[in-house]
Amino acid sequence: MASQHSASAEPESWQDKVARKRWSRQNDIPTAWALPESVLDSLPALCDFPSTRLNLIAKDVPWLSGILTEREIEITESHTVTSLLEGLASGTFTSVEVTLAFSKRAAIAQQLTNCLTETFFEQAEKRARYLDDLRSKGGPLGPLHGLPVSLKDTYQVEGTQACIGAVALLGRTSTENSAMVDLLLDLGRSWSVRIPSLCCGTYGFKPSSRRLPYGWQVMPLNVGIGAIVPSAGALANDVTALQIFMQAVVDAKPFAYDATAIDMPWRRTNGPPRPKKLRLGLLPEDPLFPLQPPVQETIKSAVRILESNGHEVVRLDAAECQVAAANQIGGRLLALDPTPASIIASGNEPSVPSMAMFAEQAARIGWDFIPTEVDAMDGLGQFGALQNERVDIAESWRKIWAKHELDAVIAPPAQSTAMEHDQQGWPAYSMFLNMLDYPACIIPFGKAKGNGTSLARGPCHGTPAYKPDVAEGAPCSIQVFTNGMRDEECLAVAAVIDTCLKDASR
Repeated sequence: MASQHSASAEPESWQDKVARKRWSRQNDIPTAWALPESVLDSLPALCDFPSTRLNLIAKDVPWLSGILTEREIEITESHTVTSLLEGLASGTFTSVEVTLAFSKRAAIAQQLTNCLTETFFEQAEKRARYLDDLRSKGGPLGPLHGLPVSLKDTYQVEGTQACIGAVALLGRTSTENSAMVDLLLDLGRSWSVRIPSLCCGTYGFKPSSRRLPYGWQVMPLNVGIGAIVPSAGALANDVTALQIFMQAVVDAKPFAYDATAIDMPWRRTNGPPRPKKLRLGLLPEDPLFPLQPPVQETIKSAVRILESNGHEVVRLDAAECQVAAANQIGGRLLALDPTPASIIASGNEPSVPSMAMFAEQAARIGWDFIPTEVDAMDGLGQFGALQNERVDIAESWRKIWAKHELDAVIAPPAQSTAMEHDQQGWPAYSMFLNMLDYPACIIPFGKAKGNGTSLARGPCHGTPAYKPDVAEGAPCSIQVFTNGMRDEECLAVAAVIDTCLKDASR
C-alpha cells in the first residue's frame, strides 16, 4: 500500500492577509452606499490617487453620488457640534438619522481614500436606536447624546480588531473596550491630531498627557518605557467642538475608567487669561528645520492680523527655544524602544516607506545637542541621561514663560503643508511639544499659494523638498500652545485667535 503524504499548508503571505482584510472591510459597506459607476468613471483610477493631483473635496462626491438625501447633506455640512447637540436634545434630529448621515459620508470617504481600518455601521445604528428609545421614554441624556464620532484604530472596541494598520496584528479580536470607548458610550455617543489636522484643514487639540483616559489601547510602542507619554486628543471643525469634547470627557471623571488618568476637573476659564488683549510668543523657525514658503507666509499673515487687533506678539529667540535639541532627544528616546520595528518584522511586511524616510532624515540632520559620552552608555544609562537633558529644556521653557509673561505661543504645526504620500517630513514642531508635554491646538488658516518661491534646503536640514505645484491649494494652519496642564487656557486663547483670523478673512 502506497504511503500517504499530507502536504502542509503554505503560510499565508502578508499580501494575502491584507487583501482578505480589505475585502472584509469593503464587504461591510451596504450595497446602497456603493459609489455609482458614473462617479467612479469621472475620477482617476483609485490606484493612481497617490500620484495624481486631485481635489476630492471640490468634486463634491457626496452630492454627486446621490447616496445622501438632501436632509443628510444638510446635517453633515451645515451644522456644528453645538447645533447638532442642540438638535438632538430638542428632538429636531434623531440619533438614527444623524448617525446614518455620517455613516454614509464615512462609507464614501472609505471608497475614495481607504481611510478606515474598521467600520461600525450596524453597531452605530443599533446604538442610535437605543439612544432614541431612551430619549422617548424620558431617560437620562448624556452631554454628547446621539453624537457620532470616529476613533483612531489604537482604541479597542470589543468584538472587533484594533490592528493599527499592522499585518502582525490582523486577526486579533479585542475582548474589551478601551477606557475612552467606555467613557464615550456613557456620555451618549455612537461611533477620531495635529499632523492629520494640518493636512486636512481641520481643528485639532492635543491635551496634556493624562487629562484624558488612554488605557487599554493597542500601541506601536512599549508604553511601560514611558519615553514620551502619549495623550488622547480630538479633531473637529471648530474650537467650540474641541471645548465641548474636552469638558464632557474630563467632567465624566476619566480617572474612574483608567488608572493612568488624573483627577483634575475641567476649569471654567470664562475666556483667556487676559480678556481684552493677549500677550503671545512667536516660536521662530529653527535653523535645522526651515519652513516652506506657504508655512512662512501663513505665520506672517496670522501675526500681522493679531497685531492689528491689538494683541502683543513677542518674538522669541531660536537658540532659547531649543526646538532641534528637543527633537534629537525625542528621537533618541524613541529609538531605545524596538517595539515598532518588531511589530512590522513579525508580520513579514516591508517597512513603511515614510518611517524609513524619517530614519534617513534623522541620520542626515546636523544636530549635536547630546553629549557624546551618552553613546557609550547602556540602554538604561542612555534613558536616564536623555531624560535629564529633557528636564533641562523644560526648565528653560519655564523661564521663558515667566520672563515674557506669555498667555500662549504661536508656532508652525510643521515645516510644510500636506505632502505627497509617504513624503511627510520629520515632525519637528509637534515632536518638540510632545517632549515638553504641552497642550497644543491646530487652527486652520488659508490655503497655500504655489508662487514658485524656492526653499534653500541645506544637506543637514530636516525639511522635505518643496514643490510649489504640489503645495498649491493645500490647507494651511497655525499651532497655539501653552505650558503644561493649562489645557483650558490653550483652547480659550485659540478661540480668540481663531475669531481674529476668521474676521480678517471675511
